[in-house]
Amino acid sequence: MRSKRSFWGWLSASIVAAALAIGIVIGVVNPPNPPPVVVVDPLAYRIEALTTTAPIGQMAPLAGLSVRDPLNRDRNGRTVDQGPLALRFLSLPMGFYRHTAGSYSYKVTSVFDPTMQYTLNTVLPALPQAVQHDFTWPPSLPPDQVPLWVTERTGRISLANEPPIHIGPRHEFATVNAYVDWAVSIVAANPSLADHFYVQSGKPEFLQGEAPESIKLRHTEVQTGVAAAVLAGRLPARIITTHKLLPDYGNQDWYTFYGNLLNSYRQVYGADVRVCFQEYNWREEDTLSQDVLLSVSHFLLVLSRLRYEQGAVVDGAAYHQGSSVKGSAVIGQDASGDWTASALTVLWENLAGHLVYSSYVPSIAHNRPTDVALEVFRRPDGTRVALFSNRSDKDEAVLLPGAPAMGVLFANRQALTNQPFTGVLPAQSCGVINL
Repeated sequence: MRSKRSFWGWLSASIVAAALAIGIVIGVVNPPNPPPVVVVDPLAYRIEALTTTAPIGQMAPLAGLSVRDPLNRDRNGRTVDQGPLALRFLSLPMGFYRHTAGSYSYKVTSVFDPTMQYTLNTVLPALPQAVQHDFTWPPSLPPDQVPLWVTERTGRISLANEPPIHIGPRHEFATVNAYVDWAVSIVAANPSLADHFYVQSGKPEFLQGEAPESIKLRHTEVQTGVAAAVLAGRLPARIITTHKLLPDYGNQDWYTFYGNLLNSYRQVYGADVRVCFQEYNWREEDTLSQDVLLSVSHFLLVLSRLRYEQGAVVDGAAYHQGSSVKGSAVIGQDASGDWTASALTVLWENLAGHLVYSSYVPSIAHNRPTDVALEVFRRPDGTRVALFSNRSDKDEAVLLPGAPAMGVLFANRQALTNQPFTGVLPAQSCGVINL
């Protein structure tokens, strides 16, 4: 006689056998096909975007434009803000607008200088309200007249321009001490503007590079004199520098070079120093070159990462050719003397637009080639883009997050749309990739 346990065991087995015989599976679920295993080459260049983002506008101080002569006119006698590209031009200085600019300030003989009055009375009122105004105070004007150029937009006030080439016999300042004493007198005469003043000094990149010894000596003298005044509290630890985007600085990676450059400023002027690259450019050219597109995009991408990682030491930046009669300006003139836009205009609109209106997204770049800069930004609608510059002479393969698709490619001095993204950053190109 079967026990009850044996009977129920026999019955269960019989039911399962019958079910299998008629094709019924009880309690068995076929597992799905396993996902394919993606093998990533550990040496591949790839971008890993993080989930955190910087606040919108944190990079806006990098979107400055400098205009040396706002009274430049086209062949029909129109300034850039009066011509057919007026509205487009007025939308370009998204971070800040700079005039008086550069060595032009040494030509100013009156506070009623026509270019500055045109800036104050015509250009600034036409700019978006958030755009600040930076200017250079000339040594020819008395200290008590500074407020005559100050408005609610006033940002940085540079105390003269490039003292190393304006010191000595037959120059504006007889000695380094003369420049320092003049700068101190301007600050002392305008205590309500104390937070706006910036000084200029010697350039560390000249001291570290291959400049002639006579130039190194002059920059060393100026740097030493200005630094002593800064460290003594006589002048602010805020530096404005003019800067050439040279093809290479000892063949260094630009991320490394500019990181070291900022450290040089800290070592000389103190840990709290702020540095504004308020007059950077490649070189003046009658026609636009691909080098201009690459150097501007590369520089701003490098500075955006350094500003995120190192903070306020990267105080700001202004491209020196916002508009001019040269073709290498953001708005320049063609051979006929007409105001014209170019690939640089489109590049600037994309770069500055993301610096001001998007959020910087920190990322990890694995195995990044030396001549490539790439940074990720998130638009207000939540979509992300990668802005890149490949200065090398070869295509560089890259693995990007998301579903990358080329937005705008800048190659051969042209802004190209509807280009496929094939997994590489083309040689000698920069652009925008939608992720």
